[in-house]
Amino acid sequence: MVKFFQNGKVEKVIEIILVLFGLFLIFQLIRKIFWGSWDVEDIIIGILLFNTGAILTIGMIVAELKSDYKHIGNRVQKIEDQLQKRK
Repeated sequence: MVKFFQNGKVEKVIEIILVLFGLFLIFQLIRKIFWGSWDVEDIIIGILLFNTGAILTIGMIVAELKSDYKHIGNRVQKIEDQLQKRK
């Protein structure tokens, strides 16, 4: 399995930070709608940064899943070969 970081804990910390940042942006957006808070430009920049982080996180997860499927496919092929030899 290919991991971007040797330890999976780093990926989890990045995901948690991204979720907390997203919740903070939602809170600021609600404050802007009802009471006024950040400027609109600041909220847009925050949403763009959140979107970029989400895309990178999803990309890491997809890359990990693709490598997992390739590894499983090789094992299945070896098992099929062994079963054909036994027949």
